[in-house]
Amino acid sequence: MESIIYVTSRRLFPLDSGDKILTYNIIKRLSKIYDIYLFNYNKESKYTKEEILKINDISTKFKTVELINLSRMKYFLKILKVILFNKRYAGNFDERYKQDLKKFLDSNLNAKYIVWDHERSSSFFSSNKFINVLIEHNNEANTMEGRIKKFNNPLIKSLIRKQVQHNKRYIKSNHKRMDRIIYLNDNDFSDESQRQPNKYVLMDKLLIDFEHSSYNLTKNSKKIKLLFVGSLDWYPNIDAIEWFLDKIFPILKNKDLYHFDVVGRNPSKKLMQKINTLSNVTLYSNVPSIEEYYLNTDIVVIPIRSGSGINIKVLEALSYGIPIVMTTFAMRGYDGLNFIQGADTPELFSDNINKLMDINNRKNLFEKELLYYDTYQENSSETLKSIFDI
Repeated sequence: MESIIYVTSRRLFPLDSGDKILTYNIIKRLSKIYDIYLFNYNKESKYTKEEILKINDISTKFKTVELINLSRMKYFLKILKVILFNKRYAGNFDERYKQDLKKFLDSNLNAKYIVWDHERSSSFFSSNKFINVLIEHNNEANTMEGRIKKFNNPLIKSLIRKQVQHNKRYIKSNHKRMDRIIYLNDNDFSDESQRQPNKYVLMDKLLIDFEHSSYNLTKNSKKIKLLFVGSLDWYPNIDAIEWFLDKIFPILKNKDLYHFDVVGRNPSKKLMQKINTLSNVTLYSNVPSIEEYYLNTDIVVIPIRSGSGINIKVLEALSYGIPIVMTTFAMRGYDGLNFIQGADTPELFSDNINKLMDINNRKNLFEKELLYYDTYQENSSETLKSIFDI
């Protein structure tokens, strides 16, 4: 069996965000046909014994390096350095951590490929003898650019614009040293793909196998439960929640008949305070598992209006068959979802939710979503082979 080195810079568990879900499932799929040498930069808590057992099930060799979180003073000094010297902000990146990876790569690994998971992990790139494959979960520069309109302060706008420019230059130089770029949304790197079609490859089907309990459509609750799931420290999700709470939730017909649950990790104090002032809205942060919230809801709302990549929460909701109300932007990357009407105004979004108060309308959508998901999974089997066919 051939081997692959896989480098990722996110703690794999819990599977509480789209990028973690995708990373874990790609590794799991790859482990069926390759031996996986997994190298993980982790800036969160150490893995438990149970989690390490799960990782050992999908990897032949596992090495984790604990990144030290910056103190407030060091974080401030780093930001100041970025501003004063007009540099790109690179999170926890430190040259010393590159040496850990270099030692791992030099440890006589008999591998053909090295996979860099997302732009974050490739910050630790060092020259090597392997075929380098980068999986771009999204286009960070485009996502950052979308934040500019959020601010009124000209200085902050200027600083973000500079970071966008730095990121675009970094992405360009980073892509040059890669042999293949795998991306998830045709909108993210379409120009590059047209110029170098053999180097840029679209992952046309997400390599995710959701495993969960079956969803029971028929519920006898007094209120219709609405659910949003997503990382609450990611700007497109923050924007979506604020738009929903400010513009959509207040105009729902018979608003008191609904309850809205927000489930996600790392919400800001500002968001927590906002939600705490609202009736019929509950925030659940940093939960160990989101399955129970999916199983106890009636409608999933995905009011995403910005960002890049692909919304994995769409596929996750489809795997349950839970009726979804979402924007057309949230549908990007999914072909054939025309049985769900995209809603891009508060009025249309609220109307689509109101229609699903009827259990028959929810049942109709439930059946179509499950059929879509089954077909999607059947057609994803060739994707893994095509993206690594170098």
